[in-house]
Amino acid sequence: MYTRKENPPKLRPARRPRADAPGRKEEQAYIRLATEYLSRPGRLDERIRSLLDYQQALQRRVSQGASSPSDSYEARLLALRLRDVTKQADHCIDHLADLEREILLYLSHLDNQAEFRMLVDRFLDHRSVSDAAGHIQYEMRYAKKLQKRALVKVGRMLREDPPMRGYVSVSPPVPPAS
Repeated sequence: MYTRKENPPKLRPARRPRADAPGRKEEQAYIRLATEYLSRPGRLDERIRSLLDYQQALQRRVSQGASSPSDSYEARLLALRLRDVTKQADHCIDHLADLEREILLYLSHLDNQAEFRMLVDRFLDHRSVSDAAGHIQYEMRYAKKLQKRALVKVGRMLREDPPMRGYVSVSPPVPPAS
């Protein structure tokens, strides 16, 4: 306890947050929303890779050929499955291109070019924070702050004006059977 009355300790006044600044929980909700939305191309890209790997495995099995009537039936089934997987992969690739275009449109509304570049590098080009920081020539500590600020802005944009399609689902819509 301080007993000296001549020089009492100086207390700083409490900092008041700006009126437009979101609270910590609200800020974290914006970051989660933006991260979920911006991570969709990466998850879709992984799905495309797995479909293409499955397609190659099916092509190898189909190319082995049929030696008996039961093998010929199996070969036809494999060919049908191969056709379906190829259609699904093509649809996912088209969906990925549309999704990336939509995300770039959203990110183009950011007023800071460095924020735009950071989020494009991180989520569309799949770079690490340190690689993205080097690409935009920022120090790591400032790059993390820049990314956080940009994610809050994108989350706020998503909350105020969500995209036309539902961005919460992970998988693309299934193509119609023909």
